[in-house]
Amino acid sequence: MNPTAVEFLSGLSAGGVTTLVMHPLDLIKVRLQVDTHKHVVGRTIPNLVRDILYHTGQRRVLELYRGIGPNLAGNTFSWGCYFMLYRRFVQNYAEPANGAHYMYCAFTAGSLTGLVTNPIWVLKTRMLSSSATDPGAYSSMLQGARSILATDGIKGFWRGFTPSLFGVIQASLQFALYDRLKDRHHQKRRDLKSTEPLTTWEYLNISAASKVFATVSMYPYQVVRSRLQVYGAPELYTSVRDVVKKIYLNEGMVGFYKGLSTNLVRVVPATCLTFLVYETTRSKLA
Repeated sequence: MNPTAVEFLSGLSAGGVTTLVMHPLDLIKVRLQVDTHKHVVGRTIPNLVRDILYHTGQRRVLELYRGIGPNLAGNTFSWGCYFMLYRRFVQNYAEPANGAHYMYCAFTAGSLTGLVTNPIWVLKTRMLSSSATDPGAYSSMLQGARSILATDGIKGFWRGFTPSLFGVIQASLQFALYDRLKDRHHQKRRDLKSTEPLTTWEYLNISAASKVFATVSMYPYQVVRSRLQVYGAPELYTSVRDVVKKIYLNEGMVGFYKGLSTNLVRVVPATCLTFLVYETTRSKLA
C-alpha cells in the first residue's frame, strides 16, 4: 500500500478508536475548563458525572456522549492528516531527523491540520460545554454550524485558532520527544544486533512520558482556547489577551490549570491507545 495512505489510515484508525473510548472524560474536561468560578466548588469529576447522570432525565448515559459527532469527525480526520503530513515532512530530510527536525515537521503538520479542522473544534467545544437541555444548546453539528454562521459570521468558525497554535507547539514537543525516545530504543536494538520490534510496553512508556511532559508544559492554552470557543464568548471576551487578563484577575494562576487532572487522566491513556493503535495498524498495512 502507498506509504501516504498507510499513514493516513493508521492515524484515522487511532483517532477513531481513542475518541470512542475517551469521549466522556473529554466532555468533563471541557466543562471544567469553561467554569469561571474562582473556587471550583462541587466541580470535581465524581460530582460532574453525578450531575450528568442524575439531572438529564432519560438521556443520562447519552449525555456523556454529547458532542461525539464533531469530536469523532475532528479526531479521526485530524489524526489521519497529522500523521500523514508529519511522516511525509520527516521523510523529506536527506539526513536522519534530529530533535529540531522533528519539532519543525510536527509544528508545520499541526498548523496545517489545525487550520482546516478548527471549525469542528468550535462545534465540539460548544456542544460538550452544555447539556442538551440547556437553552440554545445545539441539537446537531448542522444546526450548530448554522447558528455560528448566523451569530458570529464565518470568522466564528476560527475562534480560538490563535491559542490553538500553542497546542501545535505542545504536539510538536510530544512528537519530537516520542520519536527521539523511539529512536533511542531502536538504537539499543541495533547495538545488541537485535531485529526484534519494540514491545507494546515500550510504546506505552514512550507515549505516556512524551504526553505528560508536553501537556503540563503547555496546558494553559487549552483553558484560554475553550473560553474563546464557548457559548457567548464574543460577549465575554474580546481577545486572547482579554481572556488571560480576566482569568488571572478573577481566578488567579489556578484558573489556567482548571481541568488539568481530568485532562491527564484522559490524555495519557488516550495517547497510549492512539499511538498503540497507530503503530499496530501501520505495521499491518505497511
